[in-house]
Amino acid sequence: MVVSATIGAALAFLLARYLFRKRLKRLIKKWPKFEAVDAAVTEDGWKVVVLMRLSPLIPFNLQNYVFGITGIGFAPYVAATFVGIMPGTAFYLYLGVLGRAVADSSAAGGGGPLRWVFLGIGLAATAAVAFLITWKARAKLKDAGFGRAPN
Repeated sequence: MVVSATIGAALAFLLARYLFRKRLKRLIKKWPKFEAVDAAVTEDGWKVVVLMRLSPLIPFNLQNYVFGITGIGFAPYVAATFVGIMPGTAFYLYLGVLGRAVADSSAAGGGGPLRWVFLGIGLAATAAVAFLITWKARAKLKDAGFGRAPN
């Protein structure tokens, strides 16, 4: 799942880089804010990519194209994308495991209270980690001049 998402992100990045970057660079010159984003991504590229992947400020697919028209290198982008999408993937994977456990226990007539306690604790811990990572990423992005502060 992580590998497939990273490959898809890399292909979208390359598409933006080689088909749209030159054309969009002329239009972007009119937007000083995007030039500042481009400078920040070019300077601290992998850090910005990881933080953006951890934060839901901009949809994942849009990020692929936006990063493709910035100055970040391909290898740092792919590595940062791979690492940055892991926490969210782990959270969704755990939700799938929990859903499967619910379906299995319904079919088997229960599953016992201890099983449900452990599943609940695991879900709470996974959600807490995902929330903390997202909150920290949003704060770091705000410090870098992207988006708004966490509440």
